[in-house]
Amino acid sequence: IWITSWSQVINERWVPLLKQLIPKDCLSLTSGIQGFSKKDHKFYLHNGSEMLLISYEKGHRRVQGAGIWAVKMDEEPLDRKFWTELDQRLIDAGFQGWMSMSYTPLNGISWSYEDLYKPALDGKLKHVSLFNATQYDSPFIATDVVDEKRSSMKAWEIKPRIYGQFSDMKGKPYY
Repeated sequence: IWITSWSQVINERWVPLLKQLIPKDCLSLTSGIQGFSKKDHKFYLHNGSEMLLISYEKGHRRVQGAGIWAVKMDEEPLDRKFWTELDQRLIDAGFQGWMSMSYTPLNGISWSYEDLYKPALDGKLKHVSLFNATQYDSPFIATDVVDEKRSSMKAWEIKPRIYGQFSDMKGKPYY
């Protein structure tokens, strides 16, 4: 299993979360330090499986060469080649595998919109399922808090940040 994201997100969110969620009896305590290698960003499981955390900053070549059966992409990589390589790794494992990609579309009408979202929306990619959630859908954020945050945002920030929708990067600088 591979999890991909930005380095800061891996170190500040994913590693602590996985250390909390993975039961100790599932870890291979003789590998790494109590089942985790900080240097390699890898969890070792007692059944021989590994969970590898890979940052987008390492580039698409970092994910070449290995067949994998599951990938969780947290946030959209700026370089489409990263997604292409991960998709190829799933095929190289001998089957289509499983990939999940979740993110706030902060990069405008990007490669993921053109190559995944729009074709799936048009029914051309049957193997892609789309889900959309807004901040208003969250049971953990009060509506008045979302309204307050929204009132301080620039017009071009509202669609992606509040509604989770792709937005053209026209007019003012996007970010």
